[in-house]
Amino acid sequence: CWVKIIERCCNPTDKAYPKYGGRGILICNEWRYSFESFYQHVGPKPSSKHSIDRINTFKGYEPGNVRWATSQEQGRNRRDNRILIYRGQSRCVSEWEEVLGFKKGVLRARLYLGWSGDRLFTPQIVRFSRKAVA
Repeated sequence: CWVKIIERCCNPTDKAYPKYGGRGILICNEWRYSFESFYQHVGPKPSSKHSIDRINTFKGYEPGNVRWATSQEQGRNRRDNRILIYRGQSRCVSEWEEVLGFKKGVLRARLYLGWSGDRLFTPQIVRFSRKAVA
């Protein structure tokens, strides 16, 4: 993991370099030159399902900005995610759908239709009216 971080941040011939070092994502010098220092900050990998993740995707690999995360956690931390703030909480669209019990794609469809505010986050209530039959 440590070697791969160095490669993608510092080696222009690495295939991942354009997404990392090429756009200014670097590894701090303390970690670049000392695996022991890197390991002291991040600790052991919790499981085979975890990989290293930058908390702020616009900053580099540095103390306070990395964690071990699952693929689901990393997917929710992508820089191209749409973040929605509702009642003081900030979450990506897929996480809001999960928390609110919506089917996948419901919030994206509502956003596409221009819904906003409470209407966006509230389960749709369907009302039927009965017409008088003559």
